[in-house]
Amino acid sequence: MAAASEAQQRFYRHLRLFGLQWFLFYIVSLAIADYVVLNSSPSYFHNWRAVTIILLSLLLLLVQAFHFGPMWLLRKRRWPPARPYALILWACCYLICLVLACIDRGLAWDYWLVFGLCFAIFELPFLIWPLLCSLLTFLLLSGVVHWPLELNDLGVLGGLLLSLSSAVISAFTIARLFNEQKRNTRLLQELTQAHSELEEAHRRLALSAAQEQELAVLRERTRLAREMHDTLGHALTLVSVKLEVLRRLVGRDPERCEREIVETLQVTREAMNELRAAIAKLRSPVLAQCSLGQAVAALAQRLAARCGWGLELDLPPELEHLPGDRQEILLKIIQEALTNIEKHAQATQVLLRLHTEAGRLQLTIADNGVGLPLEVQAQLAASNRDGAPAASDSLFGPLTEAGPGPGHYGLIGIRERVHELGGELRLCQPAGGGCQLDLSIPLIEAPREAPRDVMCDPSCS
Repeated sequence: MAAASEAQQRFYRHLRLFGLQWFLFYIVSLAIADYVVLNSSPSYFHNWRAVTIILLSLLLLLVQAFHFGPMWLLRKRRWPPARPYALILWACCYLICLVLACIDRGLAWDYWLVFGLCFAIFELPFLIWPLLCSLLTFLLLSGVVHWPLELNDLGVLGGLLLSLSSAVISAFTIARLFNEQKRNTRLLQELTQAHSELEEAHRRLALSAAQEQELAVLRERTRLAREMHDTLGHALTLVSVKLEVLRRLVGRDPERCEREIVETLQVTREAMNELRAAIAKLRSPVLAQCSLGQAVAALAQRLAARCGWGLELDLPPELEHLPGDRQEILLKIIQEALTNIEKHAQATQVLLRLHTEAGRLQLTIADNGVGLPLEVQAQLAASNRDGAPAASDSLFGPLTEAGPGPGHYGLIGIRERVHELGGELRLCQPAGGGCQLDLSIPLIEAPREAPRDVMCDPSCS
């Protein structure tokens, strides 16, 4: 941009230098014409003609200086000037030259200076009209062409037309240069504006990145809050209840008091183990050490060994082609669902199946445990009685209000993560008992819409 601006300034400097040279030529030509006329007619000095010729010539120079002076000295004029202004300027010079030609035909050659002014203030094609008018006036007043035309007159006329044609071609070339310069100036302005808009977009992008980072922090805090609720929250609540029981049993039932102490210690140890596991996950992400399929298999097998489940796994190789952030979220969803089964389902058999279909990843996690919580079953029954499709509000809406019931943070966390992937969630209770969770997410990132979670009828149809 700096180079383009410098080129534009250099162009206008050359233009002003050309205009100055033309004005000096104008002065010299006018002085020579007046000298020749006054020298050939000394009688003009004895009447009003000599003074009039000198004054009109000076007036002609003043009109020219009025137009070109600001361009050279103050650098204010631009080409072409406004057409009304150009017509007034041309008319003044035309009339002055007309009066001079009427005083003496030899001064009709001053119209060549009017021709030069026409090229300086008019654009093609409008330039043709003042130029033609000045030419016809010059031919009528100069006497170089007589009627009927003779051979000499044809030669003079041909020379004039050749000179004017050369001048018109030069003017056309200069006009093209001016138009090209104007186009370059406009492109330079558009480039400057685009640069400003790009800087503004960079600023907004930086602000958006900061907001996204803050949102990511808030999401991580929400996740930690859910995990703390499901681990430390439950454990501390149970410890508090057992300590209250111990306070009442002291001195009354030592044997039961001893059992409660053992159970309280066991709850505390389990809470500490879960806390250590959560801290380990924060310190070293699982996916940084192994693939998604290996991480899911290791997680499911570890929980199955700890809880005594019969585990059925079906994992496709396409998992490795998912983007890293989507793999991380999918692993957290599976971990949350299996943790819910461990805490609440009392299951002996667990199915975990992943497969791809029509550009989407389908996940099914099913167990043969105690099934859905009573309040969720009540919502399901109410939805089925009303005959309305059970949407996400019927399943998750009450769980997100103030005072959620124990154990529901896992479902809310799964729902939020599925929505983050642009997927669909389906939760139902099969006819044979237990609970089944189905979710579908796009293999590539899709635009985020409102969550479309569905709660089906008990038959899981």
